[in-house]
Amino acid sequence: MENKMDYKKELLKDFLKWFDGGLNYLRDNNKLIEEYLAESESIPIEPQVKKPNGNKINSQSILYSVGNNDECYTPAYAVTPLLEFLPKGKIYWLPFDKNDSNFVRVLANSGHNIINTHIEYGQDFYIYEPKEWDVIVSNPPYTNKRKIFERAISFGKPFALLMSNTWLNDSAPKQLFANVDLQLLMFEGRIKFLSNGVVDNKITFSSSYFCYNLLPKQIIMRSF
Repeated sequence: MENKMDYKKELLKDFLKWFDGGLNYLRDNNKLIEEYLAESESIPIEPQVKKPNGNKINSQSILYSVGNNDECYTPAYAVTPLLEFLPKGKIYWLPFDKNDSNFVRVLANSGHNIINTHIEYGQDFYIYEPKEWDVIVSNPPYTNKRKIFERAISFGKPFALLMSNTWLNDSAPKQLFANVDLQLLMFEGRIKFLSNGVVDNKITFSSSYFCYNLLPKQIIMRSF
């Protein structure tokens, strides 16, 4: 027992000797350390600035940049529930839809007047606007959602834009719809979007139509 105590005492003495030596070193070299620190602070550090590559910023590539969900196409069964709230005699602008879009097919087959436009047809949603139209209906790119909804709201006309419900967790819709009544056409199940003609069975999010001045009440639930 005594041997263990002696051993611990020796360890403690060695540690105190080492610690005391360190303090003495700091005291003896305090001036040198202060001078070194002062010199270091006086050395200017050049900020790491990215140099321009000389290329012009392509606003179209930014506004229409492709995200993971931008190439998801809406199946017809997800367009059909919207027909209940689309009165006849209106002109429906489909600003993100090619001729083979299910929005085009379903609305046209239901006797609605439609105008479908698309960036690939040279009709940029951020610049182009048809001469006459009453309601916007479409499934916009999920990238740059805020800019799309800002543009839609700016017209002051009704719209129904299909969007992921996860966007409600973002601050953008809260700010955009602070003074504009947001209406939601929600679904019990998840929409299985099409990608290159193939049904995506691994959809991890649910979607709703984010609407303005279109539905009879703020939230409506429907099933497929």
